[in-house]
Amino acid sequence: MQARPEDTFDQIFRDYGGRLQSDELESTSGMLDPPFIVSQLLHRARLVVHSFKSTYPHFFPKDIWIDIIRNPKFNAIATSRPDRDYVAFFSGMPIPLSYLFFDWLSHPDVLSDIGNAAVEKQQFTDLRTIPFWIPADEARREYCTKLLVHALDFIICHELQHLFLGHTDYLRVRFGHAEFPEIGMTRLQSLRPCDFRALEWDCDRAAIRTIYCTLRIDFEKGVHADTYATLDEALRGLMLSLSTVFSFMSFYESRLNSGCESTHPHPQTRCYLAATAVYEQALQDEDREGAEHIKNVFLSAHREAVSIWNGFRTCSFPIEYICCEDDIKQMYRDVIRLKKELKPYCRYCTDMPSDWRELIR
Repeated sequence: MQARPEDTFDQIFRDYGGRLQSDELESTSGMLDPPFIVSQLLHRARLVVHSFKSTYPHFFPKDIWIDIIRNPKFNAIATSRPDRDYVAFFSGMPIPLSYLFFDWLSHPDVLSDIGNAAVEKQQFTDLRTIPFWIPADEARREYCTKLLVHALDFIICHELQHLFLGHTDYLRVRFGHAEFPEIGMTRLQSLRPCDFRALEWDCDRAAIRTIYCTLRIDFEKGVHADTYATLDEALRGLMLSLSTVFSFMSFYESRLNSGCESTHPHPQTRCYLAATAVYEQALQDEDREGAEHIKNVFLSAHREAVSIWNGFRTCSFPIEYICCEDDIKQMYRDVIRLKKELKPYCRYCTDMPSDWRELIR
């Protein structure tokens, strides 16, 4: 008798904590109820997979199972097995992000153009002990939810791209490494740090371009008419969220202690790379001037996020806004080089655009 996928999931990820049961998280009621936040992550993930399957069925040569691991850390894992793909999100991943977004918007000086910021009373606190602040203004509470949805969609798409781009099959076949944890890959010594970073950026690039295209198409159809007034506003929200995720990963799980220093690009480099990914996609859709505008919207939102982050008094590292152009060029070189090895395992064509090959020579 064939095992149920949830039982196999529990067995595969037993060393990480096993499958989370629906009644295991303590309920606090209200908007920041942990069981609700975790269930929303799972719901969003299954919606994203359904959308991908409907549009790109060839991305799924086998079934996929997505579930939650019983673990308080900020992490996620993708793995490809001969009969099924699996994506696991740690239960501790979405909760601190939710608290952070709600805490930020509870401060009157943070994104003061959103809703009625004057009614907010919060003062900046230590990020390590994020309180349970909830914005007093309804519009600002709704904006928190938008930022969280952007963050979850990106993390979900990023993990799926490890499967679609052939990373998990590549690691399994070439190095016998079954899992690809988002944080904690340093124990796999077969790959150089630059290869780890290239794999991460490969996923970032594909995920961000996917989300940008989805936003753009939805706006053309009028889907987001009641959520954002313009595409620029939606892109601003997306980049505020991405910048927060990248920085939070480095702060919440120390880059050095967690191994992110060697496996992930610097958070500010990832943010600038995100802007180049949107610019790259926009170049295919419109003229260069329009693409430059979209890139500038992204970079402006990133500067906003850096300013907010540095407003927290006890933040352990001040974040500087940097262009990191040399890092960008090196990252593209590394991805182009690694893609030759990934090609037999990749489920769709992801050649780097000729514009960027010219740029980095």
